[in-house]
Amino acid sequence: MKFKYLIVFVLFYGLAIFVAGCGEDETADPADTGSTASTELVEDQPDKDKSIQEFNLEKRKKQTKTRFPGDTIDLMEAVLKTYPKGSYVIEEDIPNSLGIPPAAVIYRQDGASKMVFALIATSREGMERDRLIESKNVIGYDQSFIDYDSTRLGTALFFMTGFTIDGRNFSRIWEKYTPSHGGFRLMTLQNWAVKNIPYIKVDFYAQFKNATFYFNYFFLNGFNQKPHLLLTYEGINQRRVMTDANGDKFPDYIEYVFVDNDHSIAVVDSVTYIWKDSLYVNTRYPEKVTPY
Repeated sequence: MKFKYLIVFVLFYGLAIFVAGCGEDETADPADTGSTASTELVEDQPDKDKSIQEFNLEKRKKQTKTRFPGDTIDLMEAVLKTYPKGSYVIEEDIPNSLGIPPAAVIYRQDGASKMVFALIATSREGMERDRLIESKNVIGYDQSFIDYDSTRLGTALFFMTGFTIDGRNFSRIWEKYTPSHGGFRLMTLQNWAVKNIPYIKVDFYAQFKNATFYFNYFFLNGFNQKPHLLLTYEGINQRRVMTDANGDKFPDYIEYVFVDNDHSIAVVDSVTYIWKDSLYVNTRYPEKVTPY
């Protein structure tokens, strides 16, 4: 009798394994981009990336009511045609917006010259694992964490860039590297009232450091010359603010020192950095320097 029950148990167990095995679907490994075209990623296919940008440009043209020669759409087309694949005129982070996000561009008439300043992101080349960036992966709060996975999503290199405009033709006259890989928020034209010097302020979320970074591009010698970069930031346990420490035309900054423990977060000290030659130098410990 026991032998009969044992046979029934073995048959039932074997049937259960067979049914479970039949229910498994074969799935393609998403990391395998060489088997079929359907598993390939857009960022791995420069031609597809370009076609998507062209489609988005056409959509932007239909939704834009007012056009003029050398406008933002013309600039985007010029970047698409002349820059390396995987390059974008970056758009600002406008959460929950149903309209067209404004691009990070600023127009200015400088004497007889019409100029435009634009934040442009390009895809880093030369690394085996690098991919083309997608603009959605470098804009906004969540994308400020991209440094932890920037290789897989593509590594973005940002440049503040100045162009002169002649009709629909753009001539690049300078570009200045923006030392961040993702989390762009906003770009605005400001004025440093202390010296009456214009500058462009570029905001980046930096939530992996609980802060917002501000890349400030000062036009010390006019808009046709490459600007001077000063980094400031504001966070729950870190702060750097611009100041005029020594009276020259270069902006300086004050770095605040925080104590951060389980009980409180408080400022306990501050130190001033001034610009000397090509570096910012700590006025208390001259061996401590920063490039911006």
